[in-house]
Amino acid sequence: MTYEDLLRLGRIKPYSATSKEIAALISLARRDIKAAYRNLDEDPEWAYSIAYNAILQVCRALMFAEGFRARGVDHHAVVIQFARDVFHPENGALMTQIDHIRRMRNKVVYDAAGLISRGMAQEVISVAEKVLDLIETRLSGQERLLK
Repeated sequence: MTYEDLLRLGRIKPYSATSKEIAALISLARRDIKAAYRNLDEDPEWAYSIAYNAILQVCRALMFAEGFRARGVDHHAVVIQFARDVFHPENGALMTQIDHIRRMRNKVVYDAAGLISRGMAQEVISVAEKVLDLIETRLSGQERLLK
């Protein structure tokens, strides 16, 4: 589903974010990556969830920078779908991985404990770092958005 489809279906709406809002989301993502590392040994499930939140926040920053905001139910899925559309096809595998992470995080938070190993959490932290780098690189030409 393209972001044009998301717009047509009312899942996203135009939004004029300030550079401060975008920078704040990127800052949250950086903070969450650090927090995920701090929790990795003691609580891998929590580290996984925190790393996922970093991914979500930096994808929201991308969405804001592109002039949109998610609406309604399934907010997380919409944000990830939007990022997938922006970065497809050159980063399609990474975006598919992020959607898998989103689904697993949902299970961990709402359904069952003990699903996440330290290795799985470490992988999600690595993915969060990749996504942060990818989006910061995309926004680097728009330096006002990163301050």
